Amino acid sequence: MDFQIQWEADLLDNLKYMDIKNDKEKLVNYINENFKTATGKEIAYRELINPL
Repeated sequence: MDFQIQWEADLLDNLKYMDIKNDKEKLVNYINENFKTATGKEIAYRELINPL
């Protein structure tokens, strides 16, 4: 589990710099496929899909 948390934290940071962030549909699919923890998905959606 610790590895998954680290993986998702790194992925979340890297997604901010990837071109996929400009295509919401692809980004949603990518998040759903690569984030396994509920917390990771929640943070990814909050930071990338619905930022304040």
